[in-house]
Amino acid sequence: MFGKFKQPLLVGAVRQSIARSDAAISGKLYELAAFKVLDLRANNLVGQISEIFIPEIRLRTICLLQNQLQGRLPRSLVYCKNSEVLDLSKSELEGGFPYWLESRLYLQVLVLRSNMFQGLVDSSRQSDHPFPELRIDLSVNGFFGPLPAKYPANLIAMKDENRSGLQYIGEGIINLSCKFFEGEIPKVIGDLTALKGLNFSHNSLPGTIPSSMGNLTSLDWLDLSSNKLSRDIPRVLADLTSLSFLNLSSNQLAGPIPQGLQFNTFENAFDRNPDLCERPLPKPCGNEAGQRQPSTDHEEEETESGSSIEWRAVLMGYGCRLAFRISAVYIMLETRRPRWLVRMVERKRLGRANRPKKDVAPRNHARYFFMTNFPD
Repeated sequence: MFGKFKQPLLVGAVRQSIARSDAAISGKLYELAAFKVLDLRANNLVGQISEIFIPEIRLRTICLLQNQLQGRLPRSLVYCKNSEVLDLSKSELEGGFPYWLESRLYLQVLVLRSNMFQGLVDSSRQSDHPFPELRIDLSVNGFFGPLPAKYPANLIAMKDENRSGLQYIGEGIINLSCKFFEGEIPKVIGDLTALKGLNFSHNSLPGTIPSSMGNLTSLDWLDLSSNKLSRDIPRVLADLTSLSFLNLSSNQLAGPIPQGLQFNTFENAFDRNPDLCERPLPKPCGNEAGQRQPSTDHEEEETESGSSIEWRAVLMGYGCRLAFRISAVYIMLETRRPRWLVRMVERKRLGRANRPKKDVAPRNHARYFFMTNFPD
């Protein structure tokens, strides 16, 4: 009756018509107004949930998973102002995302997994900070559209690992798998440092894996498989020492797999990414063939800077030597010293002057002689 909660919080008699029942959930819950927990999981409840909740209700946990409930969620759930857990998974409920619950300040766990919900997951304009305490599981439904970036930005409960509060089986997990979400993974996901599990698998997410995920130091499992993610795997993911499960398969990732710690022990995590290389895949990155691994921006800047410095040094050396030689020749001719060299030059010049004009060399030939053969 109490599932995996630490201790029974529900007291009083439970009607035989409810426990292991084939009945629908109807009527008003006046008799349960003072109760804290309503746990009807794994029964055979059928039909719709009628408007059974009343303003006086004090329920903190509503657990109706694994039934055969149908129809839309009752709007009377807004009366459950103190509710911390709402688990309606594994039924046949339908309708749009219940954005009208976003102002429930105490709601910490919302599980709508494996139902027939559909439409956009979008927040209303009623609240600037929707679901401030929420852990959420919307997997295996018919939701579609962009990932709701506004919700992760406001999940305060997942931003503080030391935050005390409700302990629940699904705590610290965001599961948005098996839907038709699109758009890039929001960078604000890296702010949820208390996150234990993240599942965005089987969507149509393009773009890259945000490097902000390197901040998720408490992450135990990460599943981004079966998307359209491209480019390289951020090096910071290899530094997540708490990671025990990883699945990046069936994407369009490319480049070398980051090495280090336990990251390359996830043998099947990188399958069906044709352009990935390095361990644990059998495909090397081509260094043996002389291919150069992609360098970082810092390394490229250093290389370019070093090359320009070397060329500047060479040009400065040639320039200084050239200026020195021209100056030396000019001084020598003006002072007529050393005399033996001046006489030799003058004899050569006179000899060339007496030759026929067709044999006269260009006037700059003597200059070239001095510039290239003057002793260092």
